[in-house]
Amino acid sequence: MPKRPDNRIPHTTPRGHHDAPESLGAVSESLLLPSDIRDDLIAHALQEFPNEACGLIAFEGDLPVRLTRGTNVLASPTRYRMDDAEVVAAIEEMDRRGWWLGAIYHSHPSSAAVPSDTDLAEANWPGALMMIVSLAGDEPEL
Repeated sequence: MPKRPDNRIPHTTPRGHHDAPESLGAVSESLLLPSDIRDDLIAHALQEFPNEACGLIAFEGDLPVRLTRGTNVLASPTRYRMDDAEVVAAIEEMDRRGWWLGAIYHSHPSSAAVPSDTDLAEANWPGALMMIVSLAGDEPEL
């Protein structure tokens, strides 16, 4: 298995979702991602290679608590769209548990872990972080 990246993930995402805790502030410099969630995210990206993987990460307060793997219905190496029914089921589960959608993740099989213009244009869940795992280098990069 490839060497794991540090589990402190840099991000600068404005908060705005009504369920997002205020403790995360307007902009945060990093997120401490639990190793089991980080490992599952990377494993999912590797499993879906050469296509993009995608999924959701639930938060309880300001802590990531569960990764939900999604099906990329586009089955594409350059685009993703999670199955609508999976999104609805995951959000309903989060609501039942008092969690909120803290992050949407996807992989870049052959490019850097930087949002593309398409990623930015299609980001439509206010307050959710965008997490990207790149498989373009020798080691996965979040």
